[in-house]
Amino acid sequence: MSVWRATLTGTMYNQKMQNVLHFNNQDNAMPVATMAQHLRNEFILDLRTIQNVNFSWNSIQLQELVLNPAPPYVEALTNMPGGLAGLGAPPFVCGLFSIRTGIGGRSGRGRFYMGGVHQESVSNGQLHPNALLAYQDVANFIKNRFKVGGSIAMTMVVCNRDIPPSQAGMINIVARSQFGVQRRRNINVGI
Repeated sequence: MSVWRATLTGTMYNQKMQNVLHFNNQDNAMPVATMAQHLRNEFILDLRTIQNVNFSWNSIQLQELVLNPAPPYVEALTNMPGGLAGLGAPPFVCGLFSIRTGIGGRSGRGRFYMGGVHQESVSNGQLHPNALLAYQDVANFIKNRFKVGGSIAMTMVVCNRDIPPSQAGMINIVARSQFGVQRRRNINVGI
């Protein structure tokens, strides 16, 4: 089984934001360009519906995790802003999604942070209840595509840092009601 690291990059208020996710490409049956297309069309396009217009996706980078990896495949993204007009929250505020597998304990869970939070999604420091419903709808769309036995032949996995990594396939994604804070995303501090 082949594990690929996907690095999704975007910017908000000139601050670079990256997420690193892992996917299983069963026996490398799917070409890397097709994997990038699925991430663009089945992951990023869904997230855009709950992101502020000031956030813009810039690139997808894919690299197979093996002992001697080949150079990463990079696809530039253009004209990929968030879908919600108005003010954005500060760039260090991010949506938090929990990745669940069938394995108990910390080794069976992962998470990803969504940059580009819309200011109206924030209510008293937490995710507004209506925004939480929208976040969970997006999480369900992503889950149904990338879960074990999902509609796409590439599975999101939680894996360790070993090369090659052990892995556990995603069975659920849960939108959290609290925000994540990425302190490295302060203005002019970098990623």
